[in-house]
This record gives sequence, C-alpha cells and structure tokens, in this order.
Amino acid sequence: KKLYYKHGDSFVSVKARDSLQQSLRFKYLLECFQLKNHHKILDVGCGLGDFLKYLRKNNLKCKYLGVDFLSEFINLTKKKI
Repeated sequence: KKLYYKHGDSFVSVKARDSLQQSLRFKYLLECFQLKNHHKILDVGCGLGDFLKYLRKNNLKCKYLGVDFLSEFINLTKKKI
C-alpha cells in the first residue's frame, strides 16, 4: 500500500524492477502456459492489471479475472480498463 501511495500507477508499486522485467515475466507466462484465446485466466495478485493490458496488446482474447487484496489496485484498474 505504501508503494502505491508513493508511486501511483507504476510498475514500482507492484515491486517490479522495471517495465522491461515486468514485460519479460508476462512473455514467459504466455510461453509456459501456451495461452490461447479460449483460455480462462484467474490472476491472483493482479496488481494494477498490467498482465491484462499485456494480453490485449498481444491480441489474446482470454477470459480474464484479476483479484488483489489491495482495493486501491482494484479501483484504479477498474477506472483504467
């Protein structure tokens, strides 16, 4: 919560080293799970919804549900997406 209030809508708020590291992690997840358009994803600890943005950027139309224990993350993500 402290990181969110300090950095706002930033990869730093979810403890990613930088945006490149975060993007590489998402790419690795896609490769490991061989995600396809018909798959369903439950993103526990979704943070600021960056994985959903990554999926959309890569034209994957998976059914996605993100959950997080910080209401600030969820509220901001609902506004963004």
